[in-house]
Amino acid sequence: MATRLVVSFRGPVAPKKADDSPHLARAAVFFQRAEALGGTLCSFGAETFSFSFDVTDLEEAVSLASAAAEEVVPETERFGVGISEGELVPLGGAAGSLAWGRPLVMGVALARIALPGEVLLDPQLPAFVDGELLVTGFRISVDGGHRVRGGRLDLVEPLRRDAMVHVARLAEPSLVGCDGVFEQLAVPLGAMGLVRAERGAGGSRLLAEWTDRLAPMRVLLITPVGAAREPLGAARAALSRALAVYGAPSLPAPLRGVLGRLLAGEGVDLWSVAELLDAWLGSAEDGSGVLAIDDANEVDTPTLEAVASAISVRGRFRLITRVEASAQLPDAFASIPMGPALVIGALARENAERLATAFTGGALSESALARWTRRGASSPLALREALAEGIASGELAWAGEVAVPRRRTSGRGRSASAHEWLARRFRRASPQLRALLTALAVLGGDASDVMIDDLTLAMHGHGARVSVHERPLLSEGWALRPEPGFLKLKSRTAGDAIVGLIDPNTRRRWHAAASVTIEHHGGLLSRAEAAQHAALAGDGTRAAELALIAARTAAAAALELASSSLLAFARAQDPELVSRSVGSADATPLVPPPPFVPVDEVTLSASVGSSPEAEDEGEELSASDLLLVDEDSHGEPADSNLLTSESPIVAAHHLQEAVREALLAGDVPTLEAVLSELRAGGHRPQMVERLSALAALGGQGRSDALRRLAAGAAVVRAPGERARAQLAYSVGLAAAGHSSESLLEALCALASARRAHDALGEQACLRFLARISAASGHPRAATTWLRNTSAGV
Repeated sequence: MATRLVVSFRGPVAPKKADDSPHLARAAVFFQRAEALGGTLCSFGAETFSFSFDVTDLEEAVSLASAAAEEVVPETERFGVGISEGELVPLGGAAGSLAWGRPLVMGVALARIALPGEVLLDPQLPAFVDGELLVTGFRISVDGGHRVRGGRLDLVEPLRRDAMVHVARLAEPSLVGCDGVFEQLAVPLGAMGLVRAERGAGGSRLLAEWTDRLAPMRVLLITPVGAAREPLGAARAALSRALAVYGAPSLPAPLRGVLGRLLAGEGVDLWSVAELLDAWLGSAEDGSGVLAIDDANEVDTPTLEAVASAISVRGRFRLITRVEASAQLPDAFASIPMGPALVIGALARENAERLATAFTGGALSESALARWTRRGASSPLALREALAEGIASGELAWAGEVAVPRRRTSGRGRSASAHEWLARRFRRASPQLRALLTALAVLGGDASDVMIDDLTLAMHGHGARVSVHERPLLSEGWALRPEPGFLKLKSRTAGDAIVGLIDPNTRRRWHAAASVTIEHHGGLLSRAEAAQHAALAGDGTRAAELALIAARTAAAAALELASSSLLAFARAQDPELVSRSVGSADATPLVPPPPFVPVDEVTLSASVGSSPEAEDEGEELSASDLLLVDEDSHGEPADSNLLTSESPIVAAHHLQEAVREALLAGDVPTLEAVLSELRAGGHRPQMVERLSALAALGGQGRSDALRRLAAGAAVVRAPGERARAQLAYSVGLAAAGHSSESLLEALCALASARRAHDALGEQACLRFLARISAASGHPRAATTWLRNTSAGV
């Protein structure tokens, strides 16, 4: 027995004479055709004859069957045809290739009930069940007392792969239902416009069209990269793409070096990236630029922080950001001036119909328009994917230049999300195309051809390569080419749908292979993304190893927050490995910290004890007095009898002078002696705590000191006291080498001082910001802070 395809023919009229029957002459033509196509005669009778084919020869079998409708004879004289598949039992002996079995019986029964020129398919035919063959409806009749049902083969487009080429007819129309939107997005320089839109609602299209209309301005589009684990990954990818597609503006030599290190994945400090973005978008010769961020809450935090800093440098570009409708803005954007904001909601029915018509170039028939508008009315993406799935499944057919439902029931039923339509269409794709799309989706939906091929090779073998399957990838609307040599899924929803279809065990294998691929092709910081895939593959040790590499690279680039986050990720994956690699919390950090940022007397005075309450009581306090004032002193000067006459410190200096000089000189033993005296007397406990923590930064208890300073800054208290605690914490962070965190905390302290109308505290914060900027190699920023100080801002 062997499984075979069977194609059965029934002639219109039984011959009266064997030698002059037109039935016999025309049957002989089919015999010749079948033999040429690889078919074998397996049955014949007075009115019927059948051929069997190998199951892999589906196209040849369909070609032979379709010839019945192409005969140049009156329609009533054409053959009826039935196609079935199953096991045949050869008769052997003199019968040669003749056989018997269910597919032959079913094929002959279908041929008997078929109308002349009609091809009916067995409902159990695998190619019909899988949707490989398309039907226009069904025919039900009785043959020999038995009820017979067959699907009517679509003789215009019998094979679904032939119908799928029409997916390429779907156009990318202009925005529908967004009249006047661009006038609303008149964003001032240095400000941010906001678009709230759920995935698939058209927010990405709106950003793309808005930026296109701003030509010839320089435009930079930032989108998420993978799982957003790589620090500055989104900034790196955006600048790399802009460089490849549009070229770079004229940049000073230092910023060219910054760009090179960033693109190499080596990491750059946030302020340098901010200056690069400012120069890229706001160069004098090019005028003001535009920065668009799509799905901002999915972008890595360091990129967002760099953008927020960049727009405040000179205010020379505009920012427009898309977030989901109910999402909050990223914390990094809190300081950016807000411009106009708009919300894109669900499509109204009339706009959905306009958009469906535009997608198909006006080809939808009235019934098709009504059905597919209902199917995908939830969003523009759902509508487009419902149309694409309708074409790919064969339910939506082109009759000349008109798209119509292929069957009476085609396109009926409930609406569904874009995710569901994408999943349905993906299941119908070829195995090779599915493998390539899975590789692209696992890599984050945006990757080079080389990376996609490498990952697909590891998981699927040599059968699938981008160069071989590029046409369906692009023409069927799965992906686009944002730059030469790269593929990008048309939507992040597609990536989610594809990855969601992989069974858990296979998905872990994909992530493991993706981790290796990213490690081989990316820079040092991209190890963070490779670590994420290793973790998803269940390989915690490898994930920790990769995360530690990325953490060290981030720390070396002064990306302290990102480094800390990666270190915590590594510790969660393999605590023992991290303990062996970096030691305890008090051990040496991943890279040596930069030198302690120098501070001045005013900064220390405010951070330790400046008090607005003292000013309210009219006390004239010098900087020396402020050094020892805390919230419990009510502005009273230091007690000259606080220390005993036996104290060597009193003999050498006044108390204020001793503390101040010890701090500025880094004389920890002297400072600890003073603090010991103060603590023993129970005086000024909060001031003593801050001083004690600052003194401990130079010893082995650095982590504990930072925790104490952080706890003091986190306590809810009056704005003036909170400002002092925050500034002390900022000083501690700078001393520990955490310059980015120190900068953020100093800005918070500045805000608290201003809320408290604490002029001295405000000046201290400004001076410290100037000094930390100068120490980090950003003299322009330092000058700006000092200018604010002298202006009394």
